[in-house]
Amino acid sequence: MLYPAVLFLLFAAAFAWLFYLLEGEEAGFEHEKVQHRLDILCAAFQTALQENEKFFVSATQRSSGSAGLRRQCEIYSSAHPEIVSIQSGNNETGIRWSIPQDSSAELLAQAVRGTPLFSFADSSTPILYTKPFRCNTHYFIEARYPVPQRDAAAETCYVFYSAEKLLGDVLRRHPMENAEIAVFSGWGEQIASTGYSNAESQIRLQQGVAGYGRLLTVDIAEPAYTFWTAGTLAAAGGCAVLTVAVFVITYFLLRDLDSLHRVQHSLRSSEERFRAIFENSVDAMRLVDRYGRTVMVNTAYSDLVRTSKDDLLREYAAGDDNLEERYAANSAYRDQFDAGTLKLPAFQTVKRKGGEEIPAEVRHSFINIGRGKKLLLSIFRDVSEKKRYELEAQQVQKMDALGEFAVGIGNNLKNIFGIVMNSAEMMYKETFGNAQMEQYIGMILRESRRASELADDLLVFARSKSAEQRPVPVERLIHQAEKILQHSLAPAVTVGVSTDDSGAVVSGDIHQLHQAIVNLAMTAERRMTGGGAILLRTSIADPADVKKRIHFSEGKEYVIIAVADNGKELDEYSQRRIFEPYFNARATDQAAGLRLSVAYGIVQQHGGFIDVRSEAGKGTTISMYLPVAEHRQAGGGHEVPGVIQGGSECLLIVDDEESFRQLYEHGLVSFGYRVLTAQDGEEALSVYDKHRAEIDLVISDLSMPRMNGEDLFRKLFAQNPSIKGILATGAIDLKAKKEFLALGVRDIIMKPFLLDELMASVRKVLDNR
Repeated sequence: MLYPAVLFLLFAAAFAWLFYLLEGEEAGFEHEKVQHRLDILCAAFQTALQENEKFFVSATQRSSGSAGLRRQCEIYSSAHPEIVSIQSGNNETGIRWSIPQDSSAELLAQAVRGTPLFSFADSSTPILYTKPFRCNTHYFIEARYPVPQRDAAAETCYVFYSAEKLLGDVLRRHPMENAEIAVFSGWGEQIASTGYSNAESQIRLQQGVAGYGRLLTVDIAEPAYTFWTAGTLAAAGGCAVLTVAVFVITYFLLRDLDSLHRVQHSLRSSEERFRAIFENSVDAMRLVDRYGRTVMVNTAYSDLVRTSKDDLLREYAAGDDNLEERYAANSAYRDQFDAGTLKLPAFQTVKRKGGEEIPAEVRHSFINIGRGKKLLLSIFRDVSEKKRYELEAQQVQKMDALGEFAVGIGNNLKNIFGIVMNSAEMMYKETFGNAQMEQYIGMILRESRRASELADDLLVFARSKSAEQRPVPVERLIHQAEKILQHSLAPAVTVGVSTDDSGAVVSGDIHQLHQAIVNLAMTAERRMTGGGAILLRTSIADPADVKKRIHFSEGKEYVIIAVADNGKELDEYSQRRIFEPYFNARATDQAAGLRLSVAYGIVQQHGGFIDVRSEAGKGTTISMYLPVAEHRQAGGGHEVPGVIQGGSECLLIVDDEESFRQLYEHGLVSFGYRVLTAQDGEEALSVYDKHRAEIDLVISDLSMPRMNGEDLFRKLFAQNPSIKGILATGAIDLKAKKEFLALGVRDIIMKPFLLDELMASVRKVLDNR
């Protein structure tokens, strides 16, 4: 009996030891599994917060103004339900704009925000979080992103996250079946949960989110594994019949169990790292096997082609036992694939679901997964935005070249009209008393003046931006825009003007305001395919209406410049997005897509805003609201011309146009002046050296061959600082005008001018001793 008893006890002890070890290993495995799921949750929270940080830091740094930042935030928040609300404000004016996502955003107005908890900062942009705060039964997390500003007041972008929705979004990406999740703040207060059961036995683990430990802590609980059951006891009894061989085999198995466990853990960690990198990459990634089947894609690729992962992986998931036969025609492709010599293009056209095609930059590489399984990894990057910028740059270059061309034409036209006008003026004086000739010459002068004004309008439209804000009468602005549009729009489109008598004056850049009005009118023309009418009208805005539309108007008075058309009306969706770049552009008309956005930016730069109204059968009216700087009485400020007097002084006339020199000489001599002429700057210097003591005044054109007017005056002032000079030119900007006056030029007259205007300038400069 002793031997069987000892043998039974030996077997019982051996199997008890075996079950004890297995129970410990199973419990450890269950604990590790829960820990692994907790690591995934924490990493998912970290990824979600970092993705939002990347976007808002980038958006606040590259945005040009609050409107651009708001448009980016609206697009981004529409794809992120965990973002409850986005607000922007600054230290002077308070909240500028707000983007509420759902009804819970209304609670934020009553909530007391938490104190600052911690900040994440790089070299330039600090991000400040506040501890989660509670409103009723909801918890919110607030992140503050500073918006860099050059000249404006400091601005901050406030982003509010719902703790419940943030948890829900994480669980949507990483489902945790049979798990009970809770999220706690840094102070231990539960802010989101999936609900806890009343199970007495649980495996519960808790840890902070890496980098956000003082903000969020995640708790996960799962029912504990129960090892000793009736089935287990029955199995233990059955195992008692086994011999010592079982004990010996178990011993050797346990010796290698730890090594096997380490290998499995290493493989699992490696796979998790690969999946984390693959899935969270901002670039679109795709894995393809030797048969051309898609094996694996990340979320970025699914978003790029706008096709679900299930649809992309359906062929591979279905399986096929006859692949060699099915893909026999692709044997050459498979051979090159296996050898790694497959040549693939660096740029491809990606076809989206629905037929849309976009250009993409692609990088290819072969990787080995498992035992000898080679896959092709392709990384796609959408370059459609880059292509669009290239087209935009080309369009800008074309417009710059067109502007320079227009300036050259305008200057030449002004010279020609100047000769015609001055010749007609001389003929008028010679034919005094002949009524019929006076009538004909008057017609020449009148039409030449109109043509000269047309050249002025061309120069106004093509001239570069002015850096100085100047008073701009609204009525004058409207009439100048009308002249430009009469020569820019199709003949089937008529332009009318309706102005009030308020005499409103705005402060701004007249060239930019011209551009804004012309852009609105040319966009209206595109809606009137069969012709129509455009009306430019002005009025003073109702203060109550302005207060409803712009809360920081501060009681300012606004003038309305409206561009109304009778073309096709806009639907509600188009009215909301009409000022977005390229929203209404055709593929072959990229410039049209920028017109309204440029007009919108110009109005904002001038402290105003734009309103759009469109009704069926009545067309569309786009109104620009601009702050009024002052009011002027119409017809004021005109000077009564005096009697032009001559003189006996000696004048040096410098112009490359022989007709101009002859007209100047004949007209000035008729008033008693002595005249010397030169055709360019070099000849003028030679004439001046010979007659230095005689010459009292130098009148020079600006644009001349060999030596222009600027270089001529610099050399003359270097020889004689007290010499008097008048500059004649067809076009000059404000900065250049100030530089010439600072150089010593006494007066600047604009071509074309009448002889009386020239005489008045000559007499004014000579008499100013």
